[in-house]
Amino acid sequence: MMFTLTYTPDAYRIANNLQLGGNGLYESRPGFFQVVSDNINRAIGWNDACLMEIFGGVYVWHGGIFEAIKDATGQLLTANLKFSGTRFQGLQSLGNREERIYIGNGKSLYYLHRKVIAGGNVTAIELTPKTVELLVNTIYQLSAIIEPAWALNKAITWTSSDNGIVSVDDAGTATGLKPGNAIITATTEDGGFSDSCTLTVTPYVVTTGITMAPTVLTLKIDEEQRLTWQVLPEEATDTDIYWLVDDTAICLVKEWGAVIGLSEGVTVVRCRTKKGHFEAQCRVSVVLEQETQTVAGRSMTAVGYQPAGGTPRNKTTVQFYEAVFFENEFLDDDNQPFALPKAQFVATWRNRIWAGDGTHIIYHCQNDKPHHWEPLDAIAIQGGYQSGVTGLCPFGNKLMVSTPESLWQIVGDSPYNWEFQTVVTGQGAVNDRAMVSDGHRLFYLDWHGVYQLGQTAPLSEAIAEAFYSPDFEAQIILDAQGEYLYLLIQQRLFVLNTWAGGWGEILHPVPSNTAIKGLILIGGQVAMYGESGLWIMGSQYTPDVWFQSGMLEWGKRAPVVSTIRTWPVQPNHYGMASLNRMYVSVEGFYQGSTVYSVYPGENQSELASQEFKNWLHSPREILIRQEPLQVICSEQSQRVYLEAPLEVSGPQFEHQLMSCGYVRYHRFDPVYFFTERRK
Repeated sequence: MMFTLTYTPDAYRIANNLQLGGNGLYESRPGFFQVVSDNINRAIGWNDACLMEIFGGVYVWHGGIFEAIKDATGQLLTANLKFSGTRFQGLQSLGNREERIYIGNGKSLYYLHRKVIAGGNVTAIELTPKTVELLVNTIYQLSAIIEPAWALNKAITWTSSDNGIVSVDDAGTATGLKPGNAIITATTEDGGFSDSCTLTVTPYVVTTGITMAPTVLTLKIDEEQRLTWQVLPEEATDTDIYWLVDDTAICLVKEWGAVIGLSEGVTVVRCRTKKGHFEAQCRVSVVLEQETQTVAGRSMTAVGYQPAGGTPRNKTTVQFYEAVFFENEFLDDDNQPFALPKAQFVATWRNRIWAGDGTHIIYHCQNDKPHHWEPLDAIAIQGGYQSGVTGLCPFGNKLMVSTPESLWQIVGDSPYNWEFQTVVTGQGAVNDRAMVSDGHRLFYLDWHGVYQLGQTAPLSEAIAEAFYSPDFEAQIILDAQGEYLYLLIQQRLFVLNTWAGGWGEILHPVPSNTAIKGLILIGGQVAMYGESGLWIMGSQYTPDVWFQSGMLEWGKRAPVVSTIRTWPVQPNHYGMASLNRMYVSVEGFYQGSTVYSVYPGENQSELASQEFKNWLHSPREILIRQEPLQVICSEQSQRVYLEAPLEVSGPQFEHQLMSCGYVRYHRFDPVYFFTERRK
């Protein structure tokens, strides 16, 4: 019998931290990075920034900026009953538009924009770092910090003291031409402020070896100690290394050399240079209760870019974002502005802002005039005695309008030819976060399941148990490519491959805290928020990263642990069957591992298990670089084919694969021998 990983509704009852790729192959989901640690009740993605409701106040997170938004009186802006937003390009003047996000809070409308102080002049410039080394025929991007951050004219002129050694272009890109030193100077156009740094061009020095200390290490379970290394010679050009552990069940090692004991035993930790693959070794013994050797120092490597202990706070009182409240430009007979909609949810379509207040009425502003709302532009859906509107979603040349029992569409170009028709009856969307579109397809979340417009059967039959009780806060969201649909329901996060089909479930990076309140997109990346802050999904090889206050490390990193488990399989209806061998084929991270286990049933103890590595030999190259949101490991993953000898028998078997680190499951094939039932 051959058992493949092609998805069928009855094949898997557990697919944790897995998403289904092409050709029916499950692979581990990317890691999440915690960038805000406060309890977030509601959040809105805005390009690569995020607006958040924290303890009733409105905050903006944007990279290194974490800012409380204040009203016109200087008081902290309150989020009020609802908190929904939509992007809009506000027309400032002919040919000049401003990026804004309009917020509906259940009481009124206002917008946020990046604050620009008119007439702001440059006061200083600083180059960092002050000294840089680069090789001949390589480039280095210089970085200049201009003060203040809101200065209007940030033009810079770059010059080199010796263009024969280092050349520099108008963008600050320096190129090493021959060995020597050159001074690079940056001068501001506004005010003529300048600063300099020294660039040293060096020849290439070949790596000849590596040393490591200590070479013998004893530690307890869960204890962490650090190894130090030195690439030889000291002036070697390439000093990049990678780590290998002979038995990852005994200990793990982080890329900065921190060794963590996992279980009792002895293994070898190997540190190798990328260039030349020279190796240094440390014999690691993990004991239960015994005094351990002490290695001075702990890792100070920064994971992410925020200070230890939680959410970053600006050191300066400068406000980078501003909330602007406005009155309706459309006036009544007494020359007073009509009231703005009490928007609970908003959307942008046909160059207009559309708003719903929870009744059967939806509103829109005039074309390209977000502050001009005429009462006659209100549209009634289903008449005055029908269900209230729950959400709005642009869908190509249509605006989809949802109620709990139906979906409607508005078509046309202007109020002179608006038409609205019923599209779906008997199904609707539960709230303003229950419709999503990639421009070609529309998905919506009803009380009974997840549907795609145009299809009668739900997409969520495989996880029907999640809909046994209603969830008024359930939500769906698509990734930037439209490949994966994420469903948040009953505080569980499921993921569907919209192209290949098949569901997986994503667990919270912190097992003790699984309260997820919502999903958003930030810079095209899926993010989740809740009691433990804001988490942004990284790359495929990125581990989970979060903060721990009181620790010397800036963040804790842990690989994603994935589990896939089948329903009980009865290979022989007429008697017992012997399971002698299992063939497993996976593709995984160079330092990951997989444990295969076989069970007689769902709630019974395992009959046998075997652990194996997800790699056969050292990868050719592992590039690790740090960015604002993620640490990306780029490598050529390896496929492993394992034969696991087993000696178990029974009427049925349940198989499980649990992996640490990135993994893609290709197949696992059990080999059965059948026997007839004894009389």
